Amino acid sequence: MKTNIKILIVEDELIVAENIYRNLNQQGYEVVDVVSTGEEAIKEAIANHPDLVLMDIMLPGDIDGVKAAHTIYTQLQIPIVYMTAYADNDTLEKAKHTKPYGYLVKPFKPQDLRTTIEIALERYETEKAMAIRYTAQIQVAQEKLQLLNQVSNLTLLEKQFNQIINHLNLTRSTENIVPVFCLRLDRLQKISNILSYQNNKYLGNLIVKRLTTYLGNPELLARLNNEEFAIVLNSLRNKQEVTNAAHQILQLFNESFFINYREIFVTASIGIAIFKQDGDELEELINNSKKAMNYAQNLGGNRQEFYRELLSIDWDNELAIEADLRHAIERQELQLHYQPKVDLRTGKIVGAEALLRWYQPAKGFISPGKFIPIAEETGLIKSISDWVFNTACKHTKALHQEGLECIRVAVNISGYQFNQQELAQQLLRITLNAGIEPKFLEFELTESLLIADLTLAIIASLNEL
Repeated sequence: MKTNIKILIVEDELIVAENIYRNLNQQGYEVVDVVSTGEEAIKEAIANHPDLVLMDIMLPGDIDGVKAAHTIYTQLQIPIVYMTAYADNDTLEKAKHTKPYGYLVKPFKPQDLRTTIEIALERYETEKAMAIRYTAQIQVAQEKLQLLNQVSNLTLLEKQFNQIINHLNLTRSTENIVPVFCLRLDRLQKISNILSYQNNKYLGNLIVKRLTTYLGNPELLARLNNEEFAIVLNSLRNKQEVTNAAHQILQLFNESFFINYREIFVTASIGIAIFKQDGDELEELINNSKKAMNYAQNLGGNRQEFYRELLSIDWDNELAIEADLRHAIERQELQLHYQPKVDLRTGKIVGAEALLRWYQPAKGFISPGKFIPIAEETGLIKSISDWVFNTACKHTKALHQEGLECIRVAVNISGYQFNQQELAQQLLRITLNAGIEPKFLEFELTESLLIADLTLAIIASLNEL
C-alpha cells in the first residue's frame, strides 16, 4: 500500500466535514480539499487526482453524490466510498451501480473510517494489479498468435517472391522490375478504440479480402501486424506502372466499410522498395519499404513513396532539428502568435487563431511544416501540445481580464492529438486550471479527420465540455 494517501472529502454539512478532516489528519492521511457540491467534487478530482474520495450521497445542486461519483470513477478511475445518514432505496440502488468501494453510515467512529479506507484502497490496488496482469497475459497470447501467423504468411510470401525472381532470371529479363510494398492503415488505432474486438477482427478480414481480390493471389500478401501488410507484385515494366499499381491499391480504400450498420472509412499509406535497386532479399526490401511508408505517413498519409527517393533527404538536418526541438520548451523558444478574427458587421475583434511558431536563435524561425512532422514521429508532439493548450488558455484568461470577455481562441489540433485517449478530460483540466470556460476554446481540424462518423463521436465529447 502506498504512503501519503490523498483523500478528497465531499460533505455539505460543515461540522461533519470538519470532524472528518480532523480525524483523517490525525490518522496520517493527506486531505487535498473539502468541498460541498458534486460540481466542486468533479473539478477537484480532475485537478488533484486524489487516491480516494469520501462522497456524501445527498448533496445540494443538480449533481448529487451518486452522479458525481459516477463521473469521477468512470473518467478518472478513482475509488469512491459513500457516506450517508439517510437515503431512500432508489438512491441506494443507484449508488450500488457506480461500483463503490465502501459505505459509511453517519455518524461513524474514527476507527470505522480508517478501516473502511484501508479495505477500499487494498481492494482497489488488488483489482488494478489483476487487471494489469490480465492485460499482459492477453497481450502475450495475442503476440504469440500474431507471430505464428506472421511467420506463416511471410513464408508463403517469400516463396512467391522467389518464384517471381527465378522467372525473371530464366527469361533473362533485365528491364522488368519487382516491387515490394509495405502498406499501413493510417487511422486503424483510432478506429480500434471505438469498435469491439469482434468488429475490429471483422474489419481486418474485410480489408484482407479487398486486397486479395485485387491481387488475385492471396499468397502475394502477408499481414505483418494488425495495421501493416507486405505485398509483392509480379514484375512490371517500369516505375510508372509501379506507381499506378500503388495508386490503384490506395483507391481500394475510397469505398467505405460497413460494420454493424456503421460506415467506416480507412485510408492507407504505401512504401515501395524495388528488387536489386533497394535490396536483394525479401526481408531487406520489406524493411526499406517500411521506411518509405513511415515517411508517407509523416507527410499526412493516404499516399505512396519510393524508398530510393528517401535517400536524397537531409536526415542529418532532421536529426539536428529533433535534438533542438527536445529543448525548445525549456529554453522558451516556442511562441504563440495570434491572428485576430473580426466581425465584418461591427468591426470588432471577436476571436483569434493561435499559430505555433518556433524561433531557434541559431537558425531563426523554423517552419511548422518542418518541425511538426518530426514532433509527431518522435512523440514530442504531446509535450508541445500541452504547452500550446496551456499557453493559449492563459492568454485567453488575460484577454478576458483586460475587458475582452467574449474572445474565443482557436487552436489547431493534429491527428496525433485527436487520437489520444481522454482528450476531453485533459482539455477540461487545462481550461479549469486556467480559470476559463471550455466554450472559449475552439479547435481547428484538418479535412482528413472529418471523413468518418466515428470522428463525430469524439467531436461530440469535446462539445460536451
